[in-house]
Amino acid sequence: MKAVVALFLSRALFAVSSAATTLLIARTLGADQNGIYASIVLIANMIAVLASFGLPVAATYTLAKGGSDDTNFLLLCYQFFGYFISAILVLGAVKLLNEDFALTTLALAGGLGFARTMNALFQGMALGKDQFIYASKVLGFVACSSLVSVFLYGYYWTPTVSGFSLISIFYAVVPSLLFLRLFHLEPKIPWVHRPLLSYGLKSYANNVIAFLVYRIDLLVIGYFLGTKALGIYSIAISIIEMLMLLTSSAMTVYFNWAAAGKSKKSSLTALVALALTQGVALCILLYSWFSESLVAFLGAEYAQLSEVLPVLALSLVVANITKVLATHYSAIGRPSLNTIASLAMLSSSIIVSVSLVPEYGLVGAAYASVFAYLVNLTVKAIQYRRLGKWESSN
Repeated sequence: MKAVVALFLSRALFAVSSAATTLLIARTLGADQNGIYASIVLIANMIAVLASFGLPVAATYTLAKGGSDDTNFLLLCYQFFGYFISAILVLGAVKLLNEDFALTTLALAGGLGFARTMNALFQGMALGKDQFIYASKVLGFVACSSLVSVFLYGYYWTPTVSGFSLISIFYAVVPSLLFLRLFHLEPKIPWVHRPLLSYGLKSYANNVIAFLVYRIDLLVIGYFLGTKALGIYSIAISIIEMLMLLTSSAMTVYFNWAAAGKSKKSSLTALVALALTQGVALCILLYSWFSESLVAFLGAEYAQLSEVLPVLALSLVVANITKVLATHYSAIGRPSLNTIASLAMLSSSIIVSVSLVPEYGLVGAAYASVFAYLVNLTVKAIQYRRLGKWESSN
């Protein structure tokens, strides 16, 4: 229980700080420049997800089941290889599709992608060793420091997209170094660790698809509506994702329990109830005063947020429940179930987004996102029902 509370408090602080940082950057840069910054973050996240090879969750799963530290250096080697392959493919594709992207912009995206790739791996390793309290302290420190740095930079210097990008890179590197001190890395000749790679690649397919699901709206908006609309919608997505962090602390601890075979069905039921309650509470928050206050803070050019956020708020309730089921499937060694559900979600998201965004703009993208989440929940509920029948018959 102490671990759950510690993670919740640190992630609540991280969510609030990250949201505040995002809003400060958006207000300082304006919608057009914020669209460029959002593009850098989008490319960096794409590199990090494609580079992961499912290694962060595989590290958590393997170490939670009693794995040794012998795999630490191996994980690092795999991750370096994954990053270079991913960076070449993503940055090359971006440059081919849009020659207007400056080399400086691509370099910043590549650097941020590398920092976030390694951060995810080391955090996964730390959680696999049940270092929940330490991880909470690191998250809290990074949250406060990054917010202060963004504020001071915007107040005392002339802010630029490059400056904010360098701050983001720095605060992705810092937690990696703090997590790295937990582990002993003994250089060895890399070998093929089949169980680790097998689990990682099963999760990898789901992670890539899930990333595309969460970002397909941004890609469609950038294509049909331009950079300014991308900057506005990226704010809404960032706020929703930060709020989702508030519900993930209990799921993180549950993953280790389930992977080690210590969880009970009642634990999963309680987790679903908790996620539903938190989702409804956050939804009410976005439907009340929050959206109008946000527009008042950012300025009139972000006025569309007052229409988009209330629609996206509906996805919070659905997404919280699907995250619980996704965590459960991964913990019991069935990440392939998440891949199937994510494929259905991605397909529906593409079809509905392409249909609605050209005519209804950002609000159409928000409704497409809600519909895709409902598809994901429906598939996961069917899977859970069938999984229960299979377990009963065996």
